[in-house]
Amino acid sequence: MRGFGVLVLPSGRMRYFIHTRSKGYRIWKLVSDADNLRVADAHDAARAALSAIRRGQPAVASPDETMFMAVAEEVFCRYVRHWKPLTLQVNR
Repeated sequence: MRGFGVLVLPSGRMRYFIHTRSKGYRIWKLVSDADNLRVADAHDAARAALSAIRRGQPAVASPDETMFMAVAEEVFCRYVRHWKPLTLQVNR
């Protein structure tokens, strides 16, 4: 299926994903971990997500998909001690 693939992380962990373009934007969505789902089931989930995107509806996000705000908050908390006072002021 076009737009469906397997992402292999440096740790060796594998995840199914979809990739498509809609309204001029590239869209990447994680379907599931390869350990948790068979290929046929991941294919069906990817097909449903792609059809939802093409209909203009939001695709159902995988629980594995990390929200940007959660990642940004983790990075902020981890590196806040290295930032200059003005950078700290702007980002809070």
